[in-house]
Amino acid sequence: MSHGYVRPRSRRGYSELTLSGEAVTDEVLLNIARTNGANLISVKLLGTTAVTDEGITALVSSAPLLKVFMLEDAGHSLEPLLERCPGLTELQLDGPALNIQAAAAACPNIKRLAFLVGSPVELDAALFYLNGMSCLRGLELEVKGMMLSTEQLRVIGMLPLRELSLDSHAYRQQPSMPRPQFSHLDNEGVKGLVDSICSRMRSDMMPLKLSLCGATALKQEAVSALLRLPMLTAIDTGGCIKLTPMDRMRLVAKVKAGQGMMDNRAGGGGSSALASLRVAHAHAL
Repeated sequence: MSHGYVRPRSRRGYSELTLSGEAVTDEVLLNIARTNGANLISVKLLGTTAVTDEGITALVSSAPLLKVFMLEDAGHSLEPLLERCPGLTELQLDGPALNIQAAAAACPNIKRLAFLVGSPVELDAALFYLNGMSCLRGLELEVKGMMLSTEQLRVIGMLPLRELSLDSHAYRQQPSMPRPQFSHLDNEGVKGLVDSICSRMRSDMMPLKLSLCGATALKQEAVSALLRLPMLTAIDTGGCIKLTPMDRMRLVAKVKAGQGMMDNRAGGGGSSALASLRVAHAHAL
């Protein structure tokens, strides 16, 4: 059943808005824009197939405080809309790389970007524009039906990120279903990613959180590469079905060491560091 909901902030209005389903129309968005737009900090539109650019643009134009914007099924250019959101710090969307270009030009303060990608050409274009987003520290690429090339991963590794997610779209949709016949990442690609990160961090030693969910081809070679990361503080390898219990134990130790380095930086060298590691079939450990 189609539905929509909002999260209240105070008696005077709400700052976070999440709407979903085909029952959401332009009329709904226009009414929210009139009555509560000035309070909105976060707007998320999920599967709202009945709305048009007119309704979305009216909503974001009424929200001068808007920091977070998420739009599913954005299969066309959002440039006119993004031009009205100069204060955005977090953006999540799918659709053409043209939208990444628009965000890079119109929203200079974006710190976190999530993007569904299903075409090598689109990804190459998006990476070109991502290099111009100087504030970007978190990148989430949900990969659909394609393999990330080693060269693409080298480019990603040079971005000044603190959080990087390279998850399979298929895994995100059905995490419990193994797919050994296809992987969006291979061992050589992970090596290329790590090489770039290590090169970048020679002058910028900062913690990194990493997610590689659904990469069914990864084996010991990829793990050996990941162990070279300067300061890995969290890793998610859900759906990486070819990793052995020993591989996973080595990653746990690496994350513990990374968190220990963070504790020492914060002056808490005596405290114990707990590894932040999510893995599929954890009982295998």
